Amino acid sequence: MDDYLRDVAVPQVRELLTNYGPDTPAIPWWNTPYDMTAKRGGLFLHVYRRPDNGRITLPFSNKITRAYLLATPAAALTVADKTIALPDSLPDPIATVVAVEIAGEPEVTKDSIPGKGGK
Repeated sequence: MDDYLRDVAVPQVRELLTNYGPDTPAIPWWNTPYDMTAKRGGLFLHVYRRPDNGRITLPFSNKITRAYLLATPAAALTVADKTIALPDSLPDPIATVVAVEIAGEPEVTKDSIPGKGGK
């Protein structure tokens, strides 16, 4: 892990700070517990570790119409505004996939990015 930090992570953070300054929206997302892909009209969160508060807030202005674990699509997850509540334990210890349905195409706005007017 030390080699990874020295050879990969630190140079990438240095490059971000040098090229974009400390206010870059990429910095808050550097160590996030999840990744996101969009396929066939849906968003898929690949959750590698459950956040301490058990919630994931999406940086979109779109309304979330439904969220569920891909492993159990019949069981909807609780959604409040742009925040999805995860179950107490994730079914896959490596990467649990959360499927998210939103109204329209994803719209990232300045107000939805932490540190850029968002909460």
